[in-house]
Amino acid sequence: MATHLGDVIMSAKPYVHTLSQSNRTVNCSSCVKSCDALKKCSKCGVLKYCSVSCQREDWTVHKEECSYLQHVSPNIPVDSVMLMLRLIIKHKQRDFGKPDSSNDTWNRNFADFKTHKKEIQQDPERMSQFSQIMFTLQKLVGNSLPPATEIFDIFCKMAVNSFTICDGELNPVGVGIFISPSLIDHSCEPNAVVTFTGKTLFLRALEEIKDPQS
Repeated sequence: MATHLGDVIMSAKPYVHTLSQSNRTVNCSSCVKSCDALKKCSKCGVLKYCSVSCQREDWTVHKEECSYLQHVSPNIPVDSVMLMLRLIIKHKQRDFGKPDSSNDTWNRNFADFKTHKKEIQQDPERMSQFSQIMFTLQKLVGNSLPPATEIFDIFCKMAVNSFTICDGELNPVGVGIFISPSLIDHSCEPNAVVTFTGKTLFLRALEEIKDPQS
């Protein structure tokens, strides 16, 4: 069956995500939608939510994240550190091998991601970024931090598989890791485009795409 212009090819929710620093006071940390009546986490005071249900949904990761953020208060980590921290929490929860629950098209998980480690090791800018992230993570997590080799693997996967989450006007509001959409390759002549509704990613066709099996 052919896919037509505007059709949704794929949709997925993020495996992990975080808001940009500039959006943490105006967007919900869970659903990422803007809200005039956000309520901050009473413990860390960093993350804010538009509803109790959003706070509960985020609690599976924020429960541990919250205590780490209290360690460095009033300093707030940058976006890349926040995303890495959430990935490390998932790693500690032994979650990397679980398939993408938001998309059943492919039986894929974070452990399947390629690291592209050699390319990143040869990139001075990337390696400098890793050193800075590692330094901050040591302050945040302390002795419970996984070995540096494992953290570097997580960093490499994050570096090459992150999606910028945008609002309806295409303004960046955060960044996330999406399991199944990570299979999408860049093209100079794309036949599909990524859009977002809240934190949900949609891959939409820009033209008719014929079924290769037809």
